[in-house]
Amino acid sequence: MPIKNYTTEIPVDRTIAELSSALAGKGVSMIQTMYGGAGQPAGLRFAIDTKDGTLTFAMPIKVDGVYAALVRDNVWPPRGRRTDENRRKHARAVAWRILHDWALAQLAIVDAEMAELQEIFLPYMLAGEGTLYRYLSDNGFQKALAAPE
Repeated sequence: MPIKNYTTEIPVDRTIAELSSALAGKGVSMIQTMYGGAGQPAGLRFAIDTKDGTLTFAMPIKVDGVYAALVRDNVWPPRGRRTDENRRKHARAVAWRILHDWALAQLAIVDAEMAELQEIFLPYMLAGEGTLYRYLSDNGFQKALAAPE
């Protein structure tokens, strides 16, 4: 089965606007688009105000993995020339749409009062030089989470 959203024709800027609007509707206090090489949108950064202070989160877009999946599945948009530049552009749109759909599903869990907003996005909370997930992964989950003696 091909990767989710492989047929999308929704432009990245529209997906970013929809996702930002959904997050704003849940009360995040700040939303920024992060940019990478060649001025391409590379992720979202946002803040959630909690009783313990403001927490900042960053959700990156990893286009290379999506591009590899599109190559593996040999699925490309039917229109346009199939140049590497167009394929990268399409992979970027697919990556953003996947993040959009995942985040909206997570927000539905918040709406259903099954979890808090910061709980859903906890792996993406900024900690040290990156996300909490990356910190725990780099330092060994068990070691990093071990109770102090």
